Amino acid sequence: MELIRRFRRINRSMAFILTFAMVLSSFLGMSFQVKTAKAEEPPVSESDRITSVISPDYRSEINDDTISVEFYNKIGTSAVVYSQKQPDDLSTDSNGTRDVVGQVNLVDGHGTVEFKASEYPYGPISLRIQVLKDGAEIDNCYLQLYNNAGVNWKTGLDNAPVNPVTAGMDVAYTDDFKTMPTINKTGIGAQYASAKVDEVRGGMFG
Repeated sequence: MELIRRFRRINRSMAFILTFAMVLSSFLGMSFQVKTAKAEEPPVSESDRITSVISPDYRSEINDDTISVEFYNKIGTSAVVYSQKQPDDLSTDSNGTRDVVGQVNLVDGHGTVEFKASEYPYGPISLRIQVLKDGAEIDNCYLQLYNNAGVNWKTGLDNAPVNPVTAGMDVAYTDDFKTMPTINKTGIGAQYASAKVDEVRGGMFG
């Protein structure tokens, strides 16, 4: 009988230990799940994809041979900056080629690329900042500037690239806008009309 009582006490002790272990395991499991939930990344919004140019200002003038282009994208991991560049032989009939200005890995969303302005066309110029997240494109930002330090190539309207859409068409009317044109309400006897003439429906706009 004594042996049976001892055996029962051992069984009760073992049952208590097993119950305690199961409760402790459940508690640790819940704690782990809570920590995992807190570590999840917040959802990405469309505004997070937008690239902001920090420097230089949009439409500003470039007067130095090289400038730093600094930008920010909240979720981007890398970026490639492009611009149109003149051919090596400026006498060739070419619209230039797309050139890689620089590539950079973003640090906390920030990136900086050196733009060697003196090696690119003089005048209005655009830098395309293509931002990627883990190799996938998420945004394209276009920074327009005026390059005073660039190479003189196809400057002026007479040297503007030919638009392939209008190539081969005959010019029906042209105006260089160097002098003030004549304008009246109907356009009769003048170069331009200031309003759309009356029609059957009575519509008219300026």
